[in-house]
Amino acid sequence: MEKNKIKTSTGEKIFTVFNYAFFTLLCLVMLYPFWHEIMLSFSSLEASMKGGIFLWPKGFNLDTYKSVFKNPNIYTGFRTTIIVTIAGTALGTLLTAMTAYPLSKSRLRGGKVLMTLVLFTMIFSAGMIPSFLLIQNIGLMDNILALILPGLVSAYNCIIMKSFFLSIPESLEESARIDGATDLRRFPRRPSPPSRCSQRLATGTTTSPRSFISAPLISGLCRRFCATC
Repeated sequence: MEKNKIKTSTGEKIFTVFNYAFFTLLCLVMLYPFWHEIMLSFSSLEASMKGGIFLWPKGFNLDTYKSVFKNPNIYTGFRTTIIVTIAGTALGTLLTAMTAYPLSKSRLRGGKVLMTLVLFTMIFSAGMIPSFLLIQNIGLMDNILALILPGLVSAYNCIIMKSFFLSIPESLEESARIDGATDLRRFPRRPSPPSRCSQRLATGTTTSPRSFISAPLISGLCRRFCATC
């Protein structure tokens, strides 16, 4: 039997070709700056100073990388990034789930008010200066905790986690309740697994250190250790 083939018009074929050409060109435009920097890093100092387009290394050498990795401060920066990302992701996932789980329950008294307060923090942010003053007043200046604690619970991540909890069938928790499981026992075992992967990804992107925010909070550490400040 011959398979039924969907006939496409000439206009659809032209549109398809245009789409492929346009998005291929768009990808090249977006990737070239990264490629340019990589090729520039493998080029000699003289060629780099002259500038121009770098589609391939000019005067190939590894002097730049040797100079960077000889500096012990670069390893301190990597270590700080890894610690903040791992600790922030783990604690952020836990605290966000602990916030979103009760908010997803209709039996929670004042749940709508609490959810409104969570949304309020997402719409109206205090800004950088109040955040800096808060960290300063609670004594976390020049402390790695200043990079972890402020971003542990995000209103946006909380809403995402709450939507996952709402998608879990009520019968699943009802069966656990009949078996005698309390909320503390059902929370880590029943509803959490379907939502862990997405939440870890979202939390990891928000807890990774960003220089324009982290530099004022750990200025002393930056002066002593951080190679990027």
